[in-house]
Amino acid sequence: MPINTKIIAPTIDMVKYCLFKYAEAPSCIAEAISCILEFPALELKIFFPVNRGNTHWTMAAIYIEKREIIYYDSMGSAGRDITESLLRYLDDESKDKRGYPLEDKNSWSLKKGKSPIQTNGYDCGVFATMNIDFLSDDLPLQYNQGDIAFFRNKIAANIVRGTMDYDV
Repeated sequence: MPINTKIIAPTIDMVKYCLFKYAEAPSCIAEAISCILEFPALELKIFFPVNRGNTHWTMAAIYIEKREIIYYDSMGSAGRDITESLLRYLDDESKDKRGYPLEDKNSWSLKKGKSPIQTNGYDCGVFATMNIDFLSDDLPLQYNQGDIAFFRNKIAANIVRGTMDYDV
């Protein structure tokens, strides 16, 4: 995984997060965002696994230099509430850590990403994980439901090995 990539590992129940109070945000997220806001010229990206109401996994990506927040859902939803919440969080974090609001907040682009679509009701976590895996290596999301059994095994092997090191 490139050094300029940050994966936020703790899950976020985005239903609650959309109604968040800044002071209640997990500290690891605050630390990552603070660091990244200090270096906006770098091609930094942050990936968030998103749990929707304890029933569905999706993910979102923040691209600092491009000023983009993109939501990826294997069931196809737009996730506008998620991208708006993440932008609001970036602004709050900037105010708290740097003492001023996010520059040109209105210039940020909030988008729905094109995720491969799942054809069942239970593989969303694998899709979200593989979207993060592919995007962290700047790879296009060119896979489909037929690849999921292989990816599930890959994820399990990574967990057993305790590493995600591999050549792209």
